[in-house]
Parts: sequence; C-alpha cells; structure tokens
Amino acid sequence: MISKVATPKVANMTLSIYLADANPTFLKAAEGFLAKLSGVAVVGHAISGVQALAQIQQLHPDLVLLDFALPGISGVEVSQTLRHWQRPPRLVFVSMYDGSGYQALAHQVGAIKVVSKENFVNHLMPILNECMRSSERELKQ
Repeated sequence: MISKVATPKVANMTLSIYLADANPTFLKAAEGFLAKLSGVAVVGHAISGVQALAQIQQLHPDLVLLDFALPGISGVEVSQTLRHWQRPPRLVFVSMYDGSGYQALAHQVGAIKVVSKENFVNHLMPILNECMRSSERELKQ
C-alpha cells in the first residue's frame, strides 16, 4: 500500500488533474495512485474523446493525462482542440506506446511528454513536480 506521497505543495495550491483513457481499469488505478499524492486532485475522468473535451472545457484542469486511443475522437484530436484555447491545460499523453514516434507526435500537438502506462508512477512524478514548480513561478509573477 502506498502512503501519502509528497509532491511540492505551493501555498495551499492544488494541481487539478483530468484523466482520459479508454481503459476503465487503468483509469481506476491512476485515480487511486493520484489520490494518494498531496497537492494534486483528480477533478474528472472520461473514457471517450468527446466526453473528455466537454468536461475539460467545464472543469479547466491544470493538467490533462490523455490516452492517444480514445473512442469518438482520438487523444490527438482532443489535444489539437485544447491547443487552440486561450489558456490550454498542460497535457501529457499516457499510452502503452512511448517510442520516439509517439514522443514526436506528442510534442507536435503541444504535449509535455508521453508517459508509458507500464512505468506510469516513475515517469509521471517528475512531471507533476515540474508542473507544481511552474505553477509556483506563475503565481509569483
């Protein structure tokens, strides 16, 4: 069992995270892991691209964790729409595939990175820490 894991806390700030993945088992596991972290909160989740886009627009999360393969509209299409918003959320793709082609595609559509589902915890933690630090810098400006 994972106890509460420390992430940098910024003046009572919580990093809001939205999850979109077609795999309900992965969604449940990711939500369970993120719930154990201090300074972050999962504000919603979806199993389709259409549902994700509608909820992200309503919830305005700081960070979206998005699968490439979503039914309805793909994660890439969701990211292309998000990219044109005035204040788009940060975006990380979560996938079974994280090769250089996927990393390049993620970069093209404005994502921070592709995180492998296989190494989700190890690869996501540095990204969460950087998001918290950059949020702190934005607050100080």
